[in-house]
Amino acid sequence: MSLAILARIILTLILQSLGSQPHPIVTRITMFLVAITEPILGPLRDLLREPTRKIHPIFERLDFSPMAAILLIYLVQWALRRLLV
Repeated sequence: MSLAILARIILTLILQSLGSQPHPIVTRITMFLVAITEPILGPLRDLLREPTRKIHPIFERLDFSPMAAILLIYLVQWALRRLLV
């Protein structure tokens, strides 16, 4: 899942820098990545929106949900490993 989140971040940055209409295959890949990552990123984005706005208004434009999701995934994996060993 963390690889899908990273791929979505990279693909989003590439698409924003190109600015033109992407190839249909790239659009399908992007739609697939959004479909599998948004159930995790959406709620985290909503949860983080208000606290980041209170820190400074500039942080309102930044999306910290991918970083929080990857951190959460690693923490859950670490906890599960500790429980199973």
